[in-house]
Amino acid sequence: MGKTDTLNHFALHAGWSGHLPIIFSLEMSRKSMIDRLIAATGGYSRLRMRNPYLYFTDTQNEQWTEAMMKLDESSIHIDDRSALKVSQIKETARKIIKENPGRHPVIFIDYLQIIRPDGNPGNQTQMIGQISADLKNMAKEFNCPVVVLSQLSRAVEQRQDKRPLMSDLRDSGNIEQDADVVAFLYREDYYKAKAVPTNELEIVIAKKRNGPTGRVKISYFKESGTLSEIE
Repeated sequence: MGKTDTLNHFALHAGWSGHLPIIFSLEMSRKSMIDRLIAATGGYSRLRMRNPYLYFTDTQNEQWTEAMMKLDESSIHIDDRSALKVSQIKETARKIIKENPGRHPVIFIDYLQIIRPDGNPGNQTQMIGQISADLKNMAKEFNCPVVVLSQLSRAVEQRQDKRPLMSDLRDSGNIEQDADVVAFLYREDYYKAKAVPTNELEIVIAKKRNGPTGRVKISYFKESGTLSEIE
């Protein structure tokens, strides 16, 4: 649907705006994340990037160094260790923050359901509830946004309107209660094959503690993982 590409878009722009993006990629390797970030920064096709010597145009080759320099300016930190606990995420984030004084952190986690719980919380719903509460406390302690990706249940597949609802959050636990903002992604192209794809991604703001909810439409180019605004 484009969750990781959306996360990368936010991380890049946070970095270019002078913040300190810290990504905890529990599912994807650091190399894969960097490849995606390069593609999004330079607007490169990820398929062509598998063999740039063969598939890149002269212009793309010339722009490679510029894209790498621009990515470097984002100062993104990536931790790709799997099965981390919130306490380990907090420890690593604290270290990175101390090493970068004067830059306000933004923490990104991909994704919620594979974070390991501290202790033995019982069933899955209790476990997700504990992790959600711990992440909320971490956001308060560091006084920074914590952006966490989440899987959805399969219930959305059974409905005629495939736009996700709050009840679709998988093992939701306290997610609805703890989150200041809940945003869902919806692509009609994902469900309806079209001769000419619309490249339209809808961000559904289902909850916003201090503001309005609603839908925002942007352009999403899956080949490069690039997001851009629609006028």
